[in-house]
Amino acid sequence: MLIEQDARRYITEAIEIEKEITSAEVRERAKGKIMVDCPDYKKNRSRLIAIFNKINAVANPEGKGRDDL
Repeated sequence: MLIEQDARRYITEAIEIEKEITSAEVRERAKGKIMVDCPDYKKNRSRLIAIFNKINAVANPEGKGRDDL
């Protein structure tokens, strides 16, 4: 059970961050603002990209996965 949770942690973290980004976009759109200039949006987006890079590195064990992009 612990192994399965450990294997899914990057995916679940990416899902949670994406939910945060989506809800923030909806809130700001209701106010008539654009999210691109928001520092929280940029921070969450950077976190999501870092997790995608980590998932890519873990999914390609032969060294073909890169996490430095």
